[in-house]
Amino acid sequence: MGHLSLLLVVGAFLVSGILLYNANNSATAAGDRVWEHQRHVVARDGAATGMARSVRTLTENLNGDWSLLPASLNLLADEPYDGGTYTVKAFSNQCSILNSTSQSKFLTRYPGVSPSTDLIEVRATGTNTVLATDSDTHQSHQIVACYIQADWSNPIPPSFQYSFISNEFFDFKGGPEIQAYLDGEGNVHSNDGMYLGPKVVIDGHATMVETGISQTKTDDVASFGYGPSVPMRQFDPETFRSSNNIPIAADGTGPLSTTDYKYSPSSVTIGGNTTFSPPGGGTREDDPWIWFVDGDLTISGNAHLRLPQWTTVVVTGKLNVQAGANVTVTGQTPKSYCGCSRPSDEQMREWVGTQLLGGDHSPLAWYVDGDGDRVSAPSPDDDNVIDDVVLGGGGALVGNIYTNGDYILNGGGGGMNLVGNVVAYGDIRGNGGGNGNNFWFLEVGQQNIIPGVLLPGKQIVRLAYAEWTDPVLDN
Repeated sequence: MGHLSLLLVVGAFLVSGILLYNANNSATAAGDRVWEHQRHVVARDGAATGMARSVRTLTENLNGDWSLLPASLNLLADEPYDGGTYTVKAFSNQCSILNSTSQSKFLTRYPGVSPSTDLIEVRATGTNTVLATDSDTHQSHQIVACYIQADWSNPIPPSFQYSFISNEFFDFKGGPEIQAYLDGEGNVHSNDGMYLGPKVVIDGHATMVETGISQTKTDDVASFGYGPSVPMRQFDPETFRSSNNIPIAADGTGPLSTTDYKYSPSSVTIGGNTTFSPPGGGTREDDPWIWFVDGDLTISGNAHLRLPQWTTVVVTGKLNVQAGANVTVTGQTPKSYCGCSRPSDEQMREWVGTQLLGGDHSPLAWYVDGDGDRVSAPSPDDDNVIDDVVLGGGGALVGNIYTNGDYILNGGGGGMNLVGNVVAYGDIRGNGGGNGNNFWFLEVGQQNIIPGVLLPGKQIVRLAYAEWTDPVLDN
């Protein structure tokens, strides 16, 4: 027993020594890996800083000849950075991280781009300076990206970040209520002044640029104050028509119709139940069906217009939705959905969900030019406006609305329900009445994508991106 006990004791000491040795080695290895990771972070941050510097240079030279930029970008060599340095190199008319087939495929998406002047490759390399002479600790990280400058194509205008935004006066009388469909806020903004009546409820913040007056109660709006002017541009229907290859009927008659679009050469009135079936079995977000109305569009009475999902409606005149008319992407209106004359908020929220794609995207886009002869209203008491978009009475309309003129909302009946948001280059006026109006705003975080607006100037598009570290981390 004594010998056995002694052997066990000696064995215990041996095991303890081995464990202590392994623990020390593990601690050393872990420490090395921590330092390695820190050096990696420093190197990557340096590369990212160099890339950010280059993108700023590209931004400052939009609409210019990018083949001239490598001379200036290549001057960024061994630039000091906290814990390291970075170097930037640029090469025009090439993209080494894309093969020629892929490069050609991407470039065909951007007509008018010339690789010799609009394509550039940027390489940003960050290096840590901690014990840089020691090859075991020296580490670098490289980011490579290819950019082109191309004309804007189907962007999301910043103005669609709001539930309602006007370039001129914003005046809500009566009791409109703006609610966010999902978690978020339905903010409103005016690049001019704003007047909110005492019964207006906004699930968000109200901002204006110029001095305005307010009669809001503290529990009706999250806040009311001043904000910066938001860039807005007018929409050109003729540019849209030509860029989407929508021909005008040679004899002035029509309508012309294909699987991609429908062209109505004069004003249209929808007075009953009308359905446009999805052409070719359906439409896509990046390839919507287009209805181009060369005149006014009136949807009257209790009409129900059903449009294909992912539809863009362009109206060169005015849009007028009267009385209890409904425009939806399904066969159900709010009343038919609930089987009642006045849906509750919960029933409306459920119905709104049936009108959306993926539960968050508005599937219809409305662009209205108006008559081009709008007279803006300098004060809430001045009604000398020309109504380019008018929604009135009960019913519902799905889609985001962009108008070059004024947007007028007349209450009455069960109130008008709008699923989407409104951008008006002119005034926005809500006259209330009846049971008020409800607006179910789709938060900007859910990307209210509105196809069709072509903005002037160019944007930076990143075609390809790659990055790597040397030496490569084990983990």
